[in-house]
Amino acid sequence: FNDEYFKHEQVAKLTGTEEEFFGKEAQKKAHPAHKIADQKTADKDVVAAVAKVPYLASYLASSFTLSKGQAPHTLQF
Repeated sequence: FNDEYFKHEQVAKLTGTEEEFFGKEAQKKAHPAHKIADQKTADKDVVAAVAKVPYLASYLASSFTLSKGQAPHTLQF
């Protein structure tokens, strides 16, 4: 993957009414099929790597929080 892969296509600015933009006939852009396939292969590799390490999946799913009065710069891991 390089910078060209992640570049967005230049789209002309939309001018029109709110109904044209949000209405029932508004079109959603479909993701390119090759990017969907690339994402699936990358996800497969990441899931396999996470499965090899015990407790890594639950660690990644947990949220990091600080208690009241707890300063992040004083934490030692």
